[in-house]
Amino acid sequence: MVTLPDNSSVVEKVSVTSCCIPLLGSCFGVGTILAVYTVTELPPGIHTPPISLLGCQQPEHTIYQLGFSVTGLLLGYCVLILFRNHFYLQIQEYSPLLALSGWIGGIMAVVGVTGQGIITLHPDFLQNIKPGGIGMTQQDRLHQQLALVFFVGAALHTYSTCWFAYRGIPSNEKMESDLSNASPTSGSPISLPAKQPLFSTTSRHLKTACVAVSLLAAPIAEMYHPTRLKNDTGENGIAPVNNKRIVNVIGLTQYVAVGAYIVFFGSYSLDLFQLRQRLQQLQQTRTGKRKDE
Repeated sequence: MVTLPDNSSVVEKVSVTSCCIPLLGSCFGVGTILAVYTVTELPPGIHTPPISLLGCQQPEHTIYQLGFSVTGLLLGYCVLILFRNHFYLQIQEYSPLLALSGWIGGIMAVVGVTGQGIITLHPDFLQNIKPGGIGMTQQDRLHQQLALVFFVGAALHTYSTCWFAYRGIPSNEKMESDLSNASPTSGSPISLPAKQPLFSTTSRHLKTACVAVSLLAAPIAEMYHPTRLKNDTGENGIAPVNNKRIVNVIGLTQYVAVGAYIVFFGSYSLDLFQLRQRLQQLQQTRTGKRKDE
């Protein structure tokens, strides 16, 4: 059971600002991608390059770094909010493994999205990986590894959370029992039942749709990433002339996968607003009991 001390202001535990953080982080993520895509001068025939290629050159390089750094900070605060409030406290009571995987996945996503934003691909990446070039640099490899950390972490977090979203069984009778048995004047806590649904129907459906999309797009985007292809020399790297179609298709799947994860994290704003409303109702009920006493 998640307990709220009687002498605390339960509504302050979920402020309006906290409720807006997930949505704000999602907006920054989408805005960053749109901004660098708009500014970047794309090679002829390339219409949907992988996101990493949008941050190589100036001025988009600075936009890429700042945008994803802010996105990572907001995402980190979002994950912190979820654990400081009731979501993963209740998940932990149901399944410690799910709570742990969700926590680790969230941290990995934060580290990955922030790291790949700060450590971008080398400015001469496209030239370096052409036949006869020096190939991928250590900076390029580190960027790709951090991007992989984001994808793996986001998948671990979203899949764990979505699986639990359908395990929370509504229990209005339990809520009413807790409220009626709690003594507002005794200092005993009023508890939120673990079976109280954490996610609204809209939130569950939205999260499920995001997971379904990412399950299809993310593996394709990673397995067939252009930097994993073979160029004409038999070396790993992009062959821009021969593989333009592949670059476009794989870039598009990456946009879809990242977009799904962005929407998933943004949907936590719905859940936090619902939790805030629930806590307000709980506080009003507790105040009414005190007046009756």
